Amino acid sequence: MASSKKQPAAKKPAAKKPAAKQSAAKKPTPPLLGTGATLVVLLDGVVLPDPEAAAIWDAFSLHMDNNQGDLAGFARAKGWREVRPEHRRGQAVLVATR
Repeated sequence: MASSKKQPAAKKPAAKKPAAKQSAAKKPTPPLLGTGATLVVLLDGVVLPDPEAAAIWDAFSLHMDNNQGDLAGFARAKGWREVRPEHRRGQAVLVATR
């Protein structure tokens, strides 16, 4: 008598990756802007010193808490043309232009 059970399909061996790629350790990505700070301010392409950047981020956070989504209002208050927050390689970057 023939059995009604199906035989499992033969599995193909997994393709092997080249040895060089397997053993290569992933290097940590350095901060984009060369500073160890998590909060960075980039004003007209220049990275501001950490204490000044921290103060600007505090003011930005307070403004955004009280005026949700009002990037233009914060920029005007600072005398800037534009400001926008970005995330770059693990850093919060406030990009501003005068």
